[in-house]
Amino acid sequence: MKTLFSDTVVSKLRKIPTFGWVFFVFVSFFFAFCYEYLLIGEYTTSTMFSMYDEVLGEANLLESISPVSIASIGVIASLFEAAMATVIFELILILAYNVCVGRFRAQINRPDFKFRIRYAIIIANTIIGILSIGYFFTQKINGEYVGALTLFGDVVNYLQDNPYYTIQSSFLPFAVYTLVFGFFYEDFRKRYVLQRNQAKLFNFVAIIFVGISLVVSIVSFFVYFGESTSSTINIVASCLEIGTKLLLGIGALLNSRRLKKISDTPVVNVYDTTNDHVQKNIFDDFGF
Repeated sequence: MKTLFSDTVVSKLRKIPTFGWVFFVFVSFFFAFCYEYLLIGEYTTSTMFSMYDEVLGEANLLESISPVSIASIGVIASLFEAAMATVIFELILILAYNVCVGRFRAQINRPDFKFRIRYAIIIANTIIGILSIGYFFTQKINGEYVGALTLFGDVVNYLQDNPYYTIQSSFLPFAVYTLVFGFFYEDFRKRYVLQRNQAKLFNFVAIIFVGISLVVSIVSFFVYFGESTSSTINIVASCLEIGTKLLLGIGALLNSRRLKKISDTPVVNVYDTTNDHVQKNIFDDFGF
């Protein structure tokens, strides 16, 4: 991972124009969550036509359309979902840059910051996509598991119908994102973050990403546990999700203590610290 963020690799990749990296981000999101996007697209398409049948009184409109057309609409819908994920990610980049530079005085310009974050998310999504390819070999068609790669079955296979997906997706994306961005931050802080702010920035991000996510997972667990229709698979997946986030939270806490010691070590800093004493408010993070 250290090699991926080395000056040699980054200097070569930095030559690719911005629109190319945005496109790569889009492709990486689709690759990482392809199974999920395709099934949601298929489910949405089928639901849409079923509602059309009911409202307009048409008979079997879904059956009258060729399977190729249904699959095409599902694929288009899944591409739209990946595009929305990319747009949301790009908006988060704007906020993240304002937080790092405005609140924590990171010494980096906007284009370089966006490039490095995009590069990190592409690496993470690629890993998730590779580890998720097995989803396509564990699908159900008409209630039966198939051992071949399939995209659209004769009967809609919603996500919860695949226990392999339910279990793995409960912890895989979060774990990969946390570990990749952990390596990313280790390189980023040494290059661009004032030593006394390294622990503060890490804590700020960790509380939002790990802390809030853990609380949401715990609430979701009790919701699943309280439902009479909750399956054993869903409960096990929720336990794995909470356990993974607890372990990663402990790791983040230990790393925070390590960074705190580094931050408290007296050093001669060459960076300009003018106006570091100015109190920042929440609107500054949005660029106001």
